[in-house]
Amino acid sequence: MIPDFDTFVSSLKSIERRLDLSNDDLLELFWQAHPRFQFFKTLPWDANMVDIGAAEGGLGHWKSWGRPPRPDLKLYGVDLDVGQYSNLYAAWEAINLDERLPEFPGARLNGFFTTHLIEHLSAPDRLIKWIAGRAEPGAAVYIEWPNPTSVDLPKREKLLERGIEVTTSNFWDDDTHKNAPDLTTVCGWLAESGLTVISSGIIDLGMIGEEVFVRATDPGTRTMGYWSMTKFSLYAVAAKSDDAAAPHGLAG
Repeated sequence: MIPDFDTFVSSLKSIERRLDLSNDDLLELFWQAHPRFQFFKTLPWDANMVDIGAAEGGLGHWKSWGRPPRPDLKLYGVDLDVGQYSNLYAAWEAINLDERLPEFPGARLNGFFTTHLIEHLSAPDRLIKWIAGRAEPGAAVYIEWPNPTSVDLPKREKLLERGIEVTTSNFWDDDTHKNAPDLTTVCGWLAESGLTVISSGIIDLGMIGEEVFVRATDPGTRTMGYWSMTKFSLYAVAAKSDDAAAPHGLAG
């Protein structure tokens, strides 16, 4: 549980800038410490990765931004609509995941990446079963989603009244959210689908998150720091064993 609202706001406003870094260097440092970026940058060479919930397709820019460059990666996008940067992807499917699952016929998929998507789905475990079924042996999986404790955070509007603008604070700030499963539940879904959990936990980047929060000049960047400080997000990395066969009936 967070402290009372006034104390919480005071603690946010007391944060000071401390690192002798440019804003660009700070942003790169933030992502280098983030499990999302680490997963993407360390995928096997020539991986075919599905970006599920790809939004505008901005993830494609990560191939050339930050170290190491990954021009070898082939990305496949999935979202409700075709994204602005879909040209950075090998293929894109505009679908509603509550109605049907991706296809990408003929593609050998060995990377799966989804951030802040499963909380929007009626049956997120169904998506995880699809991932396990389509995954090639040795495939890597990254899932990130809101911590159930985010329901206890202040509403975005209350923070804005105190001069703190973020895009999302409380889980219910987004009225398309349906459920925030806990870490044990999601790791259980992965294991039941035949995927081995490699690492999992709360995303908390410590003083780097604080520095991003206090320096941010836009709500999106400020939210990244805020989420780190409030432990808003959970993550899990999993893998399919090299000798695993696709579970019956899940490969299509």
